[in-house]
Amino acid sequence: MLSLLVFVQYFEEEVAILRNKVQLLEETKRLKFLRDGLDASSLDELQQIEDQLEKSLSIYSLLFWERIYQLKEEEKFLKKENAELQEKAGYSCYS
Repeated sequence: MLSLLVFVQYFEEEVAILRNKVQLLEETKRLKFLRDGLDASSLDELQQIEDQLEKSLSIYSLLFWERIYQLKEEEKFLKKENAELQEKAGYSCYS
């Protein structure tokens, strides 16, 4: 269970870092556009970067939830296995 919490915390931190990078990139682009002036190609480039970042965040999110599912399944299996071993050993968690 601890490893699941550590894993979740890690991905929450990764998502926060990526969001900060996105904000920084957006602000940098905005300032560059203000300084250099806007043109159609710059806007297209910005849209492409935004699309790429959204895809990256989606992939991270998908991997994150997939791993959480895997860890929950592993936890279920280990709990079941633990209960079976306790039963074989004659141990009850209620005694």
